[in-house]
Amino acid sequence: MHGHRAVAQRVGREQLEPARAEALARDKVAPALDRQLAELTRLRARADDRAGVWKLPEGEAYYAWALRAGTTSNLTPDQVHAMGREQLASLGYFDPTDAKVTGERLLDHAWAIGWWWLEDHGDVTIDRDLISKMLTDAGDPRSEYWDLMRRETIPPDTVFAQRMVGLTFAVIGQLEATANWHRISREYIYDDPPATPLGEAEASFWPMRRAA
Repeated sequence: MHGHRAVAQRVGREQLEPARAEALARDKVAPALDRQLAELTRLRARADDRAGVWKLPEGEAYYAWALRAGTTSNLTPDQVHAMGREQLASLGYFDPTDAKVTGERLLDHAWAIGWWWLEDHGDVTIDRDLISKMLTDAGDPRSEYWDLMRRETIPPDTVFAQRMVGLTFAVIGQLEATANWHRISREYIYDDPPATPLGEAEASFWPMRRAA
């Protein structure tokens, strides 16, 4: 395995003789990784798409406890859910009294549109097929989320801002640009280190701009 030899070479340079390091990597590290992979493979066969402790025995009680332990709040999960609905509704996105607009459905819709940057999927190519799917899920009656979109409204300032997003998205699609969009988004949202040459150039520019 090239992997355990690389580990052995690195460890050998720092702490051990190369032969000893390679033996440890071959006899200890590689088998441990194989066991880890086997266990993950076994667990994957038992996994399903129901993400949440609610599917487990007494899962809802555990979630309520975790909410109190993690936030020091005495609010119930239903109260927190209602608070989130009220905050989104206050921004003008939907009627808070509409019971058919649920948090789960809103999250599914957001994920369908933004999966390519909300989570690290490595390099993703923005091509015409992806754009077509995103545009469908953003406002087309053929979308499986159309029943939800019919109940939503969009604040005017958001509509104006999204026009520029749409134009930029169209250009990227024409270029069929490929990148790790999640890491790029983290530069903007979390001030992560630059993930691209353009990010590096911007990082060197903005301190100068702030100083000016």
